[in-house]
Amino acid sequence: MTRRGRSLLRLLASVLLVVGVGIAGRATRVSDGAAPSRATGTSVDTALVSPRRLPLVVQQLAGAQLLQRDLDATLAPYEACAAVDAAVGPVGRSDADRALTPASTLKLVTGAAALATFGAEHRFTTRVVAAAPPVDGVVDGDLVLVGGGDPVLSTPEYEAFLRASPRHRLEPVTRLDDLAQRIASAGVRRVAGAIVTDDSRHDDVRFLPEWKLEYFLDGDVGRLSALTVDDANASFPGETRVDDPAAHAGAELVRLLEARGVVVDGGSVRGVAPADAVEVARIESPPLAEIVEAMITSSDNQTAELLVREIGTTAGDGSTASGTAAEVAALDALGVPLDGTTIVDGSGLARANAVSCSTLVRVLTLRTRAGFEALDRGLAVAGRTGTLAERLADPAIADRLRAKTGSLDGVSGLAGVVDGTSPIEFATLAVGDFGEDGGRAIQAAVATVLARFPAVPVDLVPVP
Repeated sequence: MTRRGRSLLRLLASVLLVVGVGIAGRATRVSDGAAPSRATGTSVDTALVSPRRLPLVVQQLAGAQLLQRDLDATLAPYEACAAVDAAVGPVGRSDADRALTPASTLKLVTGAAALATFGAEHRFTTRVVAAAPPVDGVVDGDLVLVGGGDPVLSTPEYEAFLRASPRHRLEPVTRLDDLAQRIASAGVRRVAGAIVTDDSRHDDVRFLPEWKLEYFLDGDVGRLSALTVDDANASFPGETRVDDPAAHAGAELVRLLEARGVVVDGGSVRGVAPADAVEVARIESPPLAEIVEAMITSSDNQTAELLVREIGTTAGDGSTASGTAAEVAALDALGVPLDGTTIVDGSGLARANAVSCSTLVRVLTLRTRAGFEALDRGLAVAGRTGTLAERLADPAIADRLRAKTGSLDGVSGLAGVVDGTSPIEFATLAVGDFGEDGGRAIQAAVATVLARFPAVPVDLVPVP
């Protein structure tokens, strides 16, 4: 038996000893007087310290032994860490401080840092500016579309695609179509120049060197830009990513303007807004809390990466490197333990990322703080929403387990909560020689173990 197991047994024995004293006290009082009668409605004395007052504590302490045993058996074939906390405190620990590749569980960390940096009500602004206001409906020159880092700018067609997807149907959008309407409502009938696209808010690294090219080719993540529409997708379903997100955004705005009768003489080109430009129209995103919530639920890699770059704007350059450095500082200020932590992107696609289960569980505890509720709402519900919409539908797990999944070849992660009479917060990471199906099998096995907690089948304290 492990040192932790012996400690829990000693604690359980102490609780049961106290419970026994309570029982003895009650028995003494009953023997000193007439036996109480239920038939006459006389109340039954209950000792101040009674097993009927502590059944949940006793169950959790006893259940911790079974939980630890089953977690150890499930994770034994892999490099792994596990951390499970209940109302009584830690009830499961396996190398909890060991930093491992987190895969997409890192999005919990990214979401927490974004909320800490900007606040839950923050909105991203996409602006349209010109060198001078339109005269008689004509912009004499270019109209510049300035990216503000909004990760959810969408065309009507992409929004329809999202709504039809079980995984993405709840995602918020900023409607590019509404921006086109606001330009038309500002009196613009013709642009004598071009629609110029300006994404200079973020740096010009479009794809991180730490990522496999397959991630782009398979549609896992697109090129990165402060001016991105439709998650940088050129087609959907199929998720064919575009090579230049800003150019794609400009072309889509031209299309939506022309649908309203606005003529654009010069098409769409890349450029930078004049320093003294005047604003013609703007559109704001939904609140950051809604974006973070959806990013966690559906595991949106593109959104996670743009959020990290937005965090990087607080350091001046809107790069991923600046964003991850600022993210670590924000987490440290929140009291999150960071020993062994390495963060190189926002989505968890990079295998160089390293986070411990202790860190992930600490991030999960933030979900009850004001301003961080999106971390809780974003957890995918087993058998119902997001990455778990069509998984873990076993009645013992569905609806009760809510989690962020993490999957790469050879990496399987699960971090979240199990709701019920004995709620727990947990994080597990496993690294080994397995593919996507193997990783999902590990997640399912872990979920089954967690859902059984406290795994004490009998009512320890029958009602007298």
